[in-house]
Amino acid sequence: MDVVPFGPGSMHWDTAGEYRNLLVAGSALVLQIMHPAVGAAVAEHSTYRQDPWGRLQRTLISVQKWVYGGAEGPAEGRRLRRLHAPIGGVDARGRRYHALNGEAWAWVHLTLFERFIALNRYFGTPYTEEQQRRFYEESRQLAAI
Repeated sequence: MDVVPFGPGSMHWDTAGEYRNLLVAGSALVLQIMHPAVGAAVAEHSTYRQDPWGRLQRTLISVQKWVYGGAEGPAEGRRLRRLHAPIGGVDARGRRYHALNGEAWAWVHLTLFERFIALNRYFGTPYTEEQQRRFYEESRQLAAI
């Protein structure tokens, strides 16, 4: 899949490195694990319990590569898909899940989009409707990466 890396002038480029993002990072993770597939995959396969700070650091480094890495951004996305490819199983309710399930993948990225809109509403300058549309399109680009 060919995806376009982010560059200067994109909203993600201008904002992904801000420390303010940490104000909503925790709530984004809570929203993400509310999806049954994401919650089961995290509960059964994540290292966040044994190594919470390392898990956070690896996530932040990966996100920075997606946005600021140029050609390394899509390469990081491919690495993550390979890493997540074997993650799957059956949750406590007997439902099958897989880390690359399209609905779950979309949910994770939509929660990031929603939390970033909330971040700017409460801790910055609220986005106009046009800025929200532009940020949504960039969020789709991020999900493709």
